Amino acid sequence: MGRVRYSEDAGNDLIAIASAVAAASPARALKLIDDIHAGCRALAAFPHLGRRRDELDHGLRSLPIERYVVLYYPFADGVDIARILHTARDIEALL
Repeated sequence: MGRVRYSEDAGNDLIAIASAVAAASPARALKLIDDIHAGCRALAAFPHLGRRRDELDHGLRSLPIERYVVLYYPFADGVDIARILHTARDIEALL
């Protein structure tokens, strides 16, 4: 299985997601973060699983997980997670 590397922005995104969701339901926040990590591990095993997003940046791909989208770059040894954003956000403006 390949490696998952999280950018600083992606790490901050995870913290913000966990904090926002935990305010309403700590258990839901834990499950959501677990689901996001599981999706990222799947990407490491199958890096071309997600949709190409060359309109945002060359080589960028995305995978939706619930109401979030994982933006990542595939590499020979895994994936680099660039951002994890809510689908309602202006993704292009945040990259």
